[in-house]
Amino acid sequence: MGPTGPSIDEDAIVSLTRGLVHCDTSNPPGNEEAAAHFLGDHLAHKGIAVEYLQVEPDRAILLARLPGFERTGSVVLSGHLDVVPAQEPGWTYDPFTATQVGDRLIGRGTADMKGGLAAMAVAMIALQRSGFRPRADLVFVASVGEERGMVGARHLAASGVLQDCAFLVVGEPTGLDVCPAQRGILVFRLTVHGRTAHSSMPELGVSAVSYLARAITALETHQFAYQENELLGAPSVNVGVIEGGVAPNIVPDRCSATMSIRLVVGQTLGQVETKVETYWCRQMYLERGRTAHRIDNTV
Repeated sequence: MGPTGPSIDEDAIVSLTRGLVHCDTSNPPGNEEAAAHFLGDHLAHKGIAVEYLQVEPDRAILLARLPGFERTGSVVLSGHLDVVPAQEPGWTYDPFTATQVGDRLIGRGTADMKGGLAAMAVAMIALQRSGFRPRADLVFVASVGEERGMVGARHLAASGVLQDCAFLVVGEPTGLDVCPAQRGILVFRLTVHGRTAHSSMPELGVSAVSYLARAITALETHQFAYQENELLGAPSVNVGVIEGGVAPNIVPDRCSATMSIRLVVGQTLGQVETKVETYWCRQMYLERGRTAHRIDNTV
């Protein structure tokens, strides 16, 4: 035992982090199953019960559990196995080797967040080895699809396996500061259809790019209803991707934008989605004879 609790095997954290980084879980496409089983095998070898939830082919969520005296009020240690792609060039070292340079590991996912998963797994092992018995279950979840699509979170919510959870600790990197709150997110795509024409006679066409630009400005300046909260601040809008047009001398008949709105207290996904869809998509376009696709929040 350490001075404040079970001793932590730091070498094991480094070793597990390296092993996880070696598993290329770039999302898309994810392919997190090998990493899930690598981590699960290690936990099982230490005597901790593990199970897997199959989300898609080659994509599995790992759950490990230290049973408690009670079946409700569990504490969940949560993280994700997928990483953003390692764009080339720009890497001095192989992003999937986890090279140690001084006291740092360099590789895709060492911080976000395979190092966090390794630390939580080793902490669970240390508690189990010390004979600790929690009041309620201590559950470790290594999910999939966090970087894109949220398929793992959606699957967990639908399955109900965490319905008895009272507390959730997310191992994302925060510089070891405690982050007590996090904004939500709605990701969606707006698509506007206009009418093509030659740029020498633009009055014969309808520029989808122009109308989408107006929608973006309206979204960015709109005062969404929310509750004041000192931790989360105000909601925010970001335009991540815009696609539209074929040539400078052609009036574009289609344009789309993939966007996100960060949600705070007093907002729900459904409320904000309905606000965007009904006001901007229908009022700004349909009344003028334009059309806009329904928001797709699974982007």
